[in-house]
Parts: sequence; C-alpha cells; structure tokens
Amino acid sequence: MKVIGVSSVNDTGSEAFAGEQAERTNKIKIKTMTNLQWTDEYSVKNAEIDEQHKEFIRICNEILSLKDKESFPKEEGIKKVLQLGDYAFYHLDAEEKLFNESEYPKKEVHIKAHNQFREKTKSLIEQVRSENSDIQNVILDAAQFAGTWLLDHIGSMDKQYVKYL
Repeated sequence: MKVIGVSSVNDTGSEAFAGEQAERTNKIKIKTMTNLQWTDEYSVKNAEIDEQHKEFIRICNEILSLKDKESFPKEEGIKKVLQLGDYAFYHLDAEEKLFNESEYPKKEVHIKAHNQFREKTKSLIEQVRSENSDIQNVILDAAQFAGTWLLDHIGSMDKQYVKYL
C-alpha cells in the first residue's frame, strides 16, 4: 500500500513535486484502508480455528484503527505488529498440528503457503524495528497484508482441510 520514494523528474523538471505527489498519494491510501470483516463464509467449521481467525482479524483491525488517531502512535503500532506476528505464528502452528493429526493430503502445499507468510511477516517485523523505515506505512502495511492474506488464505486453502479434521 505504500508508494516508495518517487524520484523521477516531472514535466516541469521538479523532483520535489514527484516526492510531494507520492506523499499525498500515500496519505490517501492510508486513510482509505478499511477494517477487515469476519463473516460466516470464512468459517472452517472448527470452533477453535474460527476463533483464532477472528482474533487474527481483530488484531489487524486494531492496527488499522491507529490511522484514525490525531497523532500516529508509533510505539503502540510497533507493539501491535509484534503481537500480530506472534499470534499469526501461533495460529499457523495450531493449524499445522491439526494437519499432522489428520489425513490431509495437501498439508505440504499448505505448510509451504504458511512458510511464505512467515517469511513476509518476519521481513515486516524487521522493517518495523528499523529506524530507517517509514514506520507508519510499514505498520499499516503489515496489518493490511496479514488481514488480506488471511481472508484469501481461508477461502483458497483452509476450507480444503475441513473435511479431513
């Protein structure tokens, strides 16, 4: 969701204009991010996993709500992203435990998708901890990425293991 340093020269030859335009575009994108909504269509018919998915979404929404505050609370955002990472890893481990206790034939593919998510999340956490990053954008990107990934993942992959539990 972020626009990365635009340094091209526009028609008037002004690099500053391009940077200002990127900053305005970025602020518009941040303001238009919306909360993620749980609906029954995301249910995998396993109460424990459904509750974990809801908690995952709740944490994402807490982070996204930070954009509406008068002054962006950087430290709170960092703590929430770390919480999101911890919870996501806990949840993925819980799902994988269920795979291993069942006859789910696509568990390797599913675990590979989880591992890709873990790697991206680790990268976002490293960016949050970096003093050189645009912390507000990284924090909001982390929540948007994680929430969107989760909802897509439930629909495309999680629903496949239900019948094996």
